Amino acid sequence: MEEIKKIKQETDFTVVYAHWGIEYQATFSKIQQGEAHQFIDAGADVILGSHPHVIQPIEVYKNKVIFYSLGNFLFDQTFSQKTQQGLGVGVVYNETNIDYYLLPIENKNFQVNLLGKEENDIILTEFANQSLVSENIKKQIIKGKLSINIF
Repeated sequence: MEEIKKIKQETDFTVVYAHWGIEYQATFSKIQQGEAHQFIDAGADVILGSHPHVIQPIEVYKNKVIFYSLGNFLFDQTFSQKTQQGLGVGVVYNETNIDYYLLPIENKNFQVNLLGKEENDIILTEFANQSLVSENIKKQIIKGKLSINIF
């Protein structure tokens, strides 16, 4: 946490990339949640998580977004559909808000592909429904773009 506090003094926007969680677990753990909250309390603006190899829900805590697991981008775990899926996130930061563009992807034959509209909508709807966010944020997630106002 001290490193985040130090970096926060030198940057406008602080990203924590966390390697955590239980492999193949579709939900985040209380340990992940506690650490995420500590990261944000220390000054993180967004958290991008990895390791479980599947997409996990997000949470908005103190107006900051926690992506607990983005799933796999490109990996050799071809034994299930969920391990061949991931979530790309584009982040645009300005003085008034942060926009997150959500890009569900799938690894087919070791090539990363954006999904078609139907598959994209299924993943984003499932992702929204499992996330710890307001109904307004869920609606934004389903549309593929999430905006958080900076106070």
